[in-house]
Amino acid sequence: MGDININTSTHQHVNTFLACDWGTSSFRLALVTWEGVIRQVVRSDRGIAATFREWKDRSGSEADRWDYFLNVIRAGIVEVEGRKGETLKGVPLVISGMASSSIGMMNLPYGSIPFAVDGSDLTIHHKEATKDFPYPVFLISGVRSDDDVMRGEETQLVGVTQGVSSKGERLYVFPGTHSKHIRVVDGKAVAFTTYMTGEFFEVLSKKSILADSVEEGGVLHKPDNLENFKAGVFEGARNNLLNSAFHVRTRNLLDGRGKEANYYFLSGLLIGSELAGISGPVTITGGEFISACYQEALRVLDVADVTLADGAEAVIKGQLQILKRSMVTK
Repeated sequence: MGDININTSTHQHVNTFLACDWGTSSFRLALVTWEGVIRQVVRSDRGIAATFREWKDRSGSEADRWDYFLNVIRAGIVEVEGRKGETLKGVPLVISGMASSSIGMMNLPYGSIPFAVDGSDLTIHHKEATKDFPYPVFLISGVRSDDDVMRGEETQLVGVTQGVSSKGERLYVFPGTHSKHIRVVDGKAVAFTTYMTGEFFEVLSKKSILADSVEEGGVLHKPDNLENFKAGVFEGARNNLLNSAFHVRTRNLLDGRGKEANYYFLSGLLIGSELAGISGPVTITGGEFISACYQEALRVLDVADVTLADGAEAVIKGQLQILKRSMVTK
């Protein structure tokens, strides 16, 4: 295989940026236009937690921490440059997610609640391009309240609220390992709550006594799966979760419920517990499957005025909005 010919002209990349969404267990880098069109994407499972462990094992020196993490991103940029056959030198890099955390490339202070959903008062660390890393960096920090924290969802919130009226009140739900509910009133995020729904589901379905009573498979809207999911939502929203969770086992032992159907019952149970007591309007922001689960759960709970938004798209839109503001004010 011959050498890749890299065009060193950056003129055509004036209106593009590099969007890095770096989670605890995942890495995503995209080349995006200022209109939000994705040109290239690089994905890997080299998340922040794994990178942090590698850095600690190699040296653990704060002096090279920033550069060590940047080298992971550099590898992604080099891959994109190779695909396009041209350099991206000078293209701004926006990083959100866990990169600004205590296990990230720099432990940035949290911003505080309330904050404007246009991103104007989030904490951003800017670093100019250098000879060794010729891409200006914009690292977005998270937000804290008196008893809660988030990193990543603040950027998604900025993205998902673009083009939405700032008047009134709406709840934004971000399903995931640690689901977030962010309440927005008149253009400001005024409160948020974390629910360990995804992590509890992982533990209960794989590492508890319930693991032998469930089996992943099938689709949500298969009639038997959907019926059991709805039953789980109904029970989870009304009964004590510690008691209801054991019903996953007894449904299999005593009632002969299939493991696949029970898998969806457990999912509904936890999501129902999370969503108990909420009211619309609600926007669910996430991937297609998990958003469909939450939408179905809200139907069971008779919550009206529910809309869906794509989580990955929200990240890109949020990063772009924050970048534009940062480049004007820096």
